[in-house]
Amino acid sequence: MGSVRDADVFEKYEKLDRMNMQSALLTAHLAANYLGEHGFLCFTGAAKVFEGPVNWAFAYGMTKQTTHSLVLHLAEKTDIPQSSSVCCILPNTIDTKANRDSMPNED
Repeated sequence: MGSVRDADVFEKYEKLDRMNMQSALLTAHLAANYLGEHGFLCFTGAAKVFEGPVNWAFAYGMTKQTTHSLVLHLAEKTDIPQSSSVCCILPNTIDTKANRDSMPNED
């Protein structure tokens, strides 16, 4: 959670970039080089971020928005086989300890 004003915004962004975007980018890179015909790629986005800005979670929103952009690029199928499928699930909140700790009032 946090804002662009936070003193640790770069640290938060770098951590979430490694977790969210770099793992998606690695998946995309591997798919572009090794995905076979009729292959299937599935990424995890975020419903709230897909719907618009999440000012209460700046770094998270930035990295998930970048993931969404990557998925939309792959869906054009210029870098993966035309017969392959790409999807992005958009959960509201995934039930993890980190999410429960940082968002205790979310359902």
